[in-house]
Amino acid sequence: MTTIAIIGALDDEVALIAASLNDVTHDRQAGLDVTRGTLGTNDGGTVTAVGGMGLVNAAATTQHLIDAYHPDAVIFSGIAGNLNRNLHINDVVLGGTLRYLDTDMRLVGQWKPGT
Repeated sequence: MTTIAIIGALDDEVALIAASLNDVTHDRQAGLDVTRGTLGTNDGGTVTAVGGMGLVNAAATTQHLIDAYHPDAVIFSGIAGNLNRNLHINDVVLGGTLRYLDTDMRLVGQWKPGT
C-alpha cells in the first residue's frame, strides 16, 4: 500500500482532489487543513493540503506532510505559473530542469497559510 501526499497552492487547486477522497477526515495542524482519505482499494492513504503560494510555503507544507504522514510520494498539483498554451487541464508535466523563480512576495502574504 502506498501513501501519497498531494499539495496545491490555492483552494481551487485542491478542492476537487479532496472531494474525490473516500473516508475523509481532517487534521488541522501547522497552519494547514489536511484532508485525509483514500482514492482506491489498494490506497494506503492520501493526504492533501493547500500550501499557499511561493516556494517557501510549498517547502514548509511538503516537510510537514513528510514528517506527519510519511508519504511514499509527494505530488504538487496546480497551475504552477504555467504559460504554455499547449497544456490543458489534466495534462501531467514532469520537470526536466530546476530553476529558482518565485512570485511577487506581496502576493504570497495574502494566501494560506499566511506566512
